[in-house]
Amino acid sequence: VMHELAILHKANDNIGDAIKTFKQEIAVRRKLGQPEYPLISQTLNHLGVAEFEIKNHNRALNYFMEALTIYEKSGNESGTDFAEVLYNTGLVFEAVRNRQRALDAFLEAACVFKENGYTDEHPHLSKAINKLKRLGHTCQCRRGLCSRFPCQTVLASRMR
Repeated sequence: VMHELAILHKANDNIGDAIKTFKQEIAVRRKLGQPEYPLISQTLNHLGVAEFEIKNHNRALNYFMEALTIYEKSGNESGTDFAEVLYNTGLVFEAVRNRQRALDAFLEAACVFKENGYTDEHPHLSKAINKLKRLGHTCQCRRGLCSRFPCQTVLASRMR
């Protein structure tokens, strides 16, 4: 209920109330003994997005990193929720003009989306690909012949 209330606050541009409610949700879940429960990761992602919207880039990045850590500890770093947090992390890095870290985050997100069967036309993968193109991502192949994003060489190396 708290999660849905926070989302409603956010949708109504009551970002301060949304942040407060997301934080309360996390506190309740942790008191219930769910310190690394997947829903906490999702809430941390929403909290990071809310902070990002009001340009609190450091707080947003901290929430995204905490969510990524929970996904990694639980072995869920190959799922689409993880990729969404990676994409959002890329947005923060892009906003603070850390081009390389933004590229890395968008590329990793694109690879995870691709590994989960998303086509290039899927909105999530398409957004990541567009960010890569806008930031000047180039093919990592020796001859630079890949016409798809992410580079086929990058995808092949991830599969090993």
